Parts: sequence; structure tokens; C-alpha cells
Amino acid sequence: MGMETTYFFYSSKHDEKNAFRNGLGVIVGAALPLTLLIFISAKWLDSFHNTGNYLYYQLIAGMLLFDALAVLPFAQLRRENKAKKFALLKFLNIILNVAFNLLFFYACSALADSPKWGQYFNPAQKVFFIFVSNFLASAIVLLAVSPQIIQNPPTFKFNHIGKMLKYAWPLIAVGIAAAINETFDKPLLEYLLPLSQEEARAEIGIYGAAYRLGIAMVLVVQAFKFAAEPFFFSIQKNSDAKPTYALVLKWFVIVQCLVFLAVALNIDSIIHLLDERYHAGKNIVAIVLLAQMCLGIYYNLSVWYKLTEKTIWGMYMSFAGLAVTLMVNFWLVPIPGIGYLGAALATLSCYLVMMLLSFIIGRKYYPIPYQYGRISLYVVLSVVFWLLFKGSGVEGFTQQTIVSVLLILLFMAVVWHLEKPKNLILLRK
Repeated sequence: MGMETTYFFYSSKHDEKNAFRNGLGVIVGAALPLTLLIFISAKWLDSFHNTGNYLYYQLIAGMLLFDALAVLPFAQLRRENKAKKFALLKFLNIILNVAFNLLFFYACSALADSPKWGQYFNPAQKVFFIFVSNFLASAIVLLAVSPQIIQNPPTFKFNHIGKMLKYAWPLIAVGIAAAINETFDKPLLEYLLPLSQEEARAEIGIYGAAYRLGIAMVLVVQAFKFAAEPFFFSIQKNSDAKPTYALVLKWFVIVQCLVFLAVALNIDSIIHLLDERYHAGKNIVAIVLLAQMCLGIYYNLSVWYKLTEKTIWGMYMSFAGLAVTLMVNFWLVPIPGIGYLGAALATLSCYLVMMLLSFIIGRKYYPIPYQYGRISLYVVLSVVFWLLFKGSGVEGFTQQTIVSVLLILLFMAVVWHLEKPKNLILLRK
């Protein structure tokens, strides 16, 4: 519901406590009725999928409720620069999820024949225990952040909530469009690929596996997003806010370029992390990396519509990206010989268009002195290095590693020459 961004905005302009409590009121007011509705209609929902276990939907609803209630406590940790606690709790969720899955799967194997416990741990119900594991992990993490909720219980001051919703409602559309842009290509492939269902699913498997090799860039973008948003709001009143935003973008792009080179130049080695049947997808990894780079730059550029309360533009740009995603997928994927490459190009086109729109419109409403020439140079240089490496025909692990290291060092030397050590000191400050 966009309450994270809304909380950061209003806590920087008004009282933090009221922003937290009213934001939590919005979440509770929406999440509790929806959760109750899903609980009541679980059997009806299952009639569409015929899983035979309506408890799946109730567990999912509970998990989503717990996660929704934990959103603002996590946002508060980010705002208060409690990065260690934030990261530990996020990792706790993952560790608990994996641990519960292992425990239940072991119990299903070890106790299946037990007269006493076999009825509870049926090996045929392993999918059910996956949902239970997610439910328990989310519940425990919510308990861990519950002191923040107890200290700041939800309130329902409708004049405040009305203002927050006016700011937040376009962000709901942004979230929906972002989810579609990020995930819709895979089910769309099954429909668009000119292949049998079995062949199409095999191609989707290759595409999904190759897409995951871009995880390094995804993690960099996600980490930046977690840290940048509260930081951007916290300094907006400072006299040097705009130059700081510009500095952050430049160095963020430099980091992204290094990640791009590190993965794209060593893809022949990294691809062996996957089963051999997925190796055919290595050619789209660089495209996926560039797409995530554009998305990261877009997140940085999008500070303008969040600071100026023009969140409606975020919705417009997200739907423009969605239109591009659909058009390029429908255009390229059915062409023989292109297939999932078209889906990767659609993702890149989507985020590139969103990035350019944010750049163009942002200059009108909230001009920031970005170093466009320097940033463009670093992106182009990293792409040129990748193209030179790809076209060189260098083979063999040792030779490829040496050449890739030399190119990365050359890129770093260019950055060092242009930025000078004093700028590194400034960035640290």
C-alpha cells in the first residue's frame, strides 16, 4: 500500500510517531478485513484450483498479514539507521523458514510409519508444510518487532490518514505494475512461445535459471533501495541535498558497472553453477544485468516524485513500463529463434523507458545536478568492455579470468583518474 515511502515522507515533514501510528492504522484497516475474507472464503477459492486443502489459503493469508504488520517496524529500523538489527531480522526470517522446512520434511520421512505421529506427518502433505514453515517464520519475526507496535499502536485519525492515502494510492499502482513487470514475462512465455507446452516449459526453465544469475545486481539494487529511501527523505531540507543525491547516483552507477563487469565477463565460469541443460541461457545474463542496472538508476532518479508529493507520476511511469513489457514480449517472443531472449529484451526496454521518463520529467519538477556525462561514460565503457571481451573469442578459464580482471582493473583506473581520491573522502563523509 506504499506505506513505507509514505511513512518516510511524513516522518521527515511531521511527527514521526503520528506517521507510524496512522500508517499502521491504514495497514491494519486494510489487512485485517482482507485476511478475514480469505479465511472465510478459503474453500470457495480452492474450488478454482482443486488442491484439496483449503488451509493453504488460510496459511497464506496469515503469512501476508504478519508480513504487512511488520512493514512499518522494519521501515522504522531503516529510518533510525539500525541496519544490523534490520538485516538480522530479515535473515532470521530466511533461516527460520529453511529450518522449519527441513524439520517438517525430516519428520515426514522419519515418522511416516509411526502409529502415533504418522497421521500428522504424512509425506504426501509436504507442500502443506512449506506453507506452515512460511507462516511460522513470519509470525516469529512479527513477534520480534512487536515491541515497536506495542509502543506505537495503530491510530485512526482520519484527517491524517486521508492525507497519507492521497500520497500513497498511486504507489499501490506502482507496486502492482512493478510486480507484473518483474514476474509476468514467465507465464507469458508459455503462451507466446511457438512450441509445445512441454518445450515451452523447458525454455522457461532455462530463462528462469539464467535470470537468477543476475542476482548479484538484484542484491545491489535491493540493498541500495533499503538504504537510500530513508536517507533521501532525511536530508531533503539540507542545503546540499541535491548535490548529495547527484553524488549518490554517480557512485551507485560505478558500483553497478563493476558488478556488471564481474558477472558478464565471467559468465562462462559462473554458468557452471547451473545444471548443464540451463547453459544455453547464458547469453541473456548480460541483458538481465543491464535491465537491473536501469531499474536501480530509476529507483535513484525517482526521488523527485516522492519528495515533491507527485506520486501520481510514479504510477504513470510504471504503467508506461508495463505497456512496453507487454508490447515487446508480444512482438519478439513468438519470432522463431528469439524466444526468451525477447522476454529479456522486454525487461530491459521496460526499465530503460522508465529510467528515461523519470530523468526527463524529474528535470522539470525537481532538477538535480546529476553528472550525466560522467555517468553515461561509465555505463557505455562497461558495455564496450563486455562487447570487446565477447568478441575477442578468448577461451579457457585461465585466459578468460586474466582478461576479465585486466578489464575490470582498467575500468577502476579510469574511475580513479576521473574522480580523484578526494572525492572518495567526500563520499565517505
